[in-house]
Amino acid sequence: ELSKVFTGWTYWPLAGQSARWNAPINYAFNMMPIESPTNYHDTGTKNILGYVMPGGRSADTDLREALGVIFNNPSVGPFISKQLIQHLVSSNPTPAYVARITAVFNNNGAGVRGDLKAVVRAIILDPEARAPRNPVVGTFGKLKEPVTYLTGLVRALGGTSDGVALIGPARAMGQDVYTSPTVFKYYPADFVVPGTNLAGPQFGILDATTYFARANNIYSLITSTACDAGLSVCGPNADPSVAGAVGTKFNWAAMKGMATTPETLVDYAAAVLLRAPLPKYQRDAILKAVREKNKGVRLF
Repeated sequence: ELSKVFTGWTYWPLAGQSARWNAPINYAFNMMPIESPTNYHDTGTKNILGYVMPGGRSADTDLREALGVIFNNPSVGPFISKQLIQHLVSSNPTPAYVARITAVFNNNGAGVRGDLKAVVRAIILDPEARAPRNPVVGTFGKLKEPVTYLTGLVRALGGTSDGVALIGPARAMGQDVYTSPTVFKYYPADFVVPGTNLAGPQFGILDATTYFARANNIYSLITSTACDAGLSVCGPNADPSVAGAVGTKFNWAAMKGMATTPETLVDYAAAVLLRAPLPKYQRDAILKAVREKNKGVRLF
């Protein structure tokens, strides 16, 4: 029934061409209906989620009303609220968390339904999102998808980037930007982490290959030998074939000053990358590796 609503639409005509059915691809403009002289839109009645839409109407009218029917369906609030929580905060929100956000989706407090600004604010400020966590044991949180993993690193370390050097790493990790393999994005929204009963959508593209790509590509980005004379600003240079490119650069000046005091360096890295102190066993292991590295011991 819903497919009938979308009949009759085609691409906006390219420059110099007239509107016609089955027009060539044109991503620069909205699609348009072809209703004259031949009407390609199904003008019969349509039953959308139990709501009967009358026949004899235009493609635009049918489309707008069908979207309104879907938008106002009671299932939409919980569906969108849960997926937004999964993307922004945690892959396994409690039913109560989803219910609180659904209530905001249904009514932002001023009688407005679907106010996404209010919804996102509620998601981030919810008590479940801001509660203290056990850094060693717990099911709260989510795996960062490749793009946010890469951009998060650049932001955390105060780097600058035109994005060019991040394209290849993101692709190697299973997230080729703007070329999602399906209309459902890069990974299944209902993916369950193998060996558990926990949802973990982003784990849908994490395997042995992309796991090592995460480590290798991050290592490559932050250990690039393209540095300034003082070896303080390093990273991939600008691609000369890209207009306005500036490359991807990290300023290591602050960390260079901590190199002789591993404790300070490790705690600083934890603060900017994790926003929290490391658990003792992790801190001790990393400190040991840093000290051995400073002594010139080959670790790998």
